[in-house]
Amino acid sequence: MPTLEIGMWLLMAVPAAVFTFVQFTQFGTAKVALQMLAMALFIGLSVIHAAGFEVASTSTTTIFNAGGQEVGQNVEKIILIAGGETYSWISFIFMAFSIFNIFSLFQDKIFNFKAGGL
Repeated sequence: MPTLEIGMWLLMAVPAAVFTFVQFTQFGTAKVALQMLAMALFIGLSVIHAAGFEVASTSTTTIFNAGGQEVGQNVEKIILIAGGETYSWISFIFMAFSIFNIFSLFQDKIFNFKAGGL
């Protein structure tokens, strides 16, 4: 099963969530930039989870003998979000957030009808 480290996942998920909610306090170009960044990050997270990646934290410990020679390694893997076909539903959640950002990006052009025309 392919693995994505928790640090990389957090570097994508946290800014995407922050950009989604901070955009409501911004105007003009800053708002558009935040919407587009959040949309791109959520699409990336959706593709990663749809591909079956699991989010895990791995650590490697090297074992040495009394003479200081390496005799082995111990790899510990803690799975935080399982991957595979049974957990691909998470990708739909991230895609929904992406679609939300797309709708809010085009909100002024599509949904704000003013008197006297479009």
